[in-house]
Amino acid sequence: YVSTIPKKLERPCDGCEAPYGYRNHMPLSTNTSTFTSEVSRAAVSGNLDA
Repeated sequence: YVSTIPKKLERPCDGCEAPYGYRNHMPLSTNTSTFTSEVSRAAVSGNLDA
């Protein structure tokens, strides 16, 4: 879940992305090295259940 305070929706915390439901960061692939790299580079979102 996310905070519904407008200010928190735009900028939930320092260094966090605004909350989102789903974002496709890469196309389907069997390359596990690329997957691992993409996951480690993904920014933390402002979801409170994370």
